[in-house]
Amino acid sequence: MRIGSNPTKENNKLDAKYYHRIIMPVYVPNLEGYFSRSLEILRIALDSLLHTIHDRTAITVIDNACCEEVRVLLGEYHAKGLIDQLIVNKDNNGKIDPLLSAARGTYEPLITITDNDVLFLPGWITEVEKSIEAFPEIGLVSPCPVPVMWHYYTSTVLLSNILRIKSGALLHKEELMNFPISVGRLDMYNKRPNLLEKQNYLERKGVKVVVGAGHFVATMRREVFDYAPRIPSLKKIVGGSERNYIDIPVDRGCFFRVGTSKILAHHMGNIPEQWMLDEFEKIKKAETPAAYFTDTVPAARRKWMLAWIPSKVRMKFTHVLLKAKLHSLFGIRL
Repeated sequence: MRIGSNPTKENNKLDAKYYHRIIMPVYVPNLEGYFSRSLEILRIALDSLLHTIHDRTAITVIDNACCEEVRVLLGEYHAKGLIDQLIVNKDNNGKIDPLLSAARGTYEPLITITDNDVLFLPGWITEVEKSIEAFPEIGLVSPCPVPVMWHYYTSTVLLSNILRIKSGALLHKEELMNFPISVGRLDMYNKRPNLLEKQNYLERKGVKVVVGAGHFVATMRREVFDYAPRIPSLKKIVGGSERNYIDIPVDRGCFFRVGTSKILAHHMGNIPEQWMLDEFEKIKKAETPAAYFTDTVPAARRKWMLAWIPSKVRMKFTHVLLKAKLHSLFGIRL
């Protein structure tokens, strides 16, 4: 039986309090072996994130069958109102499927997906939002550019800007090597050492973006997920899941895939190091950023002229151009 009328019906309009959402899947099943220091890493990641976002940002954390210690920590953050949404999964549902489920259910036009071992530096959120304002074609922009990946699912960027791409020393070699070191890939730039000295980039309205980005931390437009498969990946991690559900959809949707012109996030790995603690001390002293967009986020702009060409064909054609070394005619460096 129902008595009276639900008062919510009188004012059922939702306020758009946030326009940027962070989604962080967390999988720490125990605190042994590989995961022995994961609780410390997670705390640094969350605290650095909280110190570097503005008040129109919301955080979603996905507890993917974590151990009791991690579950308690996340519960404390949520109880204090630091985490807007805490999703708890009894079983390990993998990385991609819970992430996609959360992303497709959000209101916010900008979604940052991140691993739970990322150190966020001051200014990262302003820089990615500024990049999106200058380049509405952006579908993915990472605060940690990886210029060696400049031809990885970037056919939309390359084909529509082949006469505009510049080459220059935007990033320091030592900073660029932090990511390969953190993932144990010291040979990442062996075949393309020149990209440590000069990077391929675009410039518009005084804003520069590097061609090439990974996906361990990346800000995406919500529309990009419309171009991802609708069926679940059923993969715990890797196995092509991130490529199929994050990387390919950006290019398939005719969006740009780029990185910021500064390195504003670091991959930490599973062991805390002194440099991380030193950086975090600086982060705590930084000013809280203001929201970059005071009204609405600029609407997405797709490169419609490329939409009629299947994504696989565009990527293949781009690789043929590179193989034929036609890139050298346009100032693009390998």
